[in-house]
Amino acid sequence: MSYENTAGQPYGGAVPPQYAAPRAYAPRAQVGFVEAIKQYYRRYAEFSGRSNRSEYWWVALYQAIVSFVLWIPYSVVLGGYTASVAAATTVAEQQAAAQAFPAAALLFGALGGIWGLAHLVPNLALIVRRLHDTGRSGWFVLLGLIPFVGPIIILVFAALESKPEGARYGA
Repeated sequence: MSYENTAGQPYGGAVPPQYAAPRAYAPRAQVGFVEAIKQYYRRYAEFSGRSNRSEYWWVALYQAIVSFVLWIPYSVVLGGYTASVAAATTVAEQQAAAQAFPAAALLFGALGGIWGLAHLVPNLALIVRRLHDTGRSGWFVLLGLIPFVGPIIILVFAALESKPEGARYGA
C-alpha cells in the first residue's frame, strides 16, 4: 500500500531539497577531542554503526593520557618500595622493608585496574565500530587475540580510511 496522494507525491507534498535523502555512502563527520570523548561515553556499549578515524584516535589519546596519569604514580611508589627492599643488607631488614608495602601503590594499582575494566566494553565497541567504518565485520576484532601480530593488524585496520562498504553497518 502506498501513502502517496493522487498526484503521485509523497504524503504531505514533495520532499523539500534540504531534507533530501542522504547519500548511500556518507562517512561520519570529523570530530574534535571533546566531541569524540562525548560520543565515546554516549555510545558506551553500542557495537553497531561506525566511528571515523578522528573519533577513534582522539579516544586513544584520551586513554593514553589517563593511563599515564594513573600508572606513573603507581610506578614511582612501587619503584621506591622495590629500591628500599633491595637496599636492605640483612635478611631482617629485607623482611621489615617487605612488610611496609605502601598503601599508595595499592591505591594507584586499584584505580588503574578499575579504569581498565570499566573501559573494556566501550573500547571493544569503539574498535568494532571503527572496523565497520573500514568495511570489515566487527568479528575482525578477534584478530587482536593473535600473539604479537594481532594488535598490529588491528592498529593498521584502525588507521585505514573509511570505505563505502562500511555504509552497510549504519551511520
